[in-house]
Amino acid sequence: MALATRLVFFVFLLTGCSTVRELDSDMASHVKELERGLTLPAGASDISSYTRYYARTDAGMLSGVLVLGGDMGIHLVTLDKLPVVFDGGCSVIRIEYEYEARRVLSVSCSGLA
Repeated sequence: MALATRLVFFVFLLTGCSTVRELDSDMASHVKELERGLTLPAGASDISSYTRYYARTDAGMLSGVLVLGGDMGIHLVTLDKLPVVFDGGCSVIRIEYEYEARRVLSVSCSGLA
């Protein structure tokens, strides 16, 4: 099984994907704005190739985890449902966005095990 396929399967096991969607129109508008201006790291695929998970933190941040493959949709989740993956290179991308200031603080590929 390819690394990206194994990672997506692992993420689905962790998040319980059938229950990760929740509606939040304010958060959705921030995600759309974020993605419009986002530049992914060198080595990353096009953003439409990723399943994107976003969660608002208590510190006024938006945390994102993009996982290559899957349903390639956008999932607005609670922080405890954000996928946790420690390797995978650019098949897993982490994003930190300052919610109120509307600015990207970091975008990075995951490490490699």
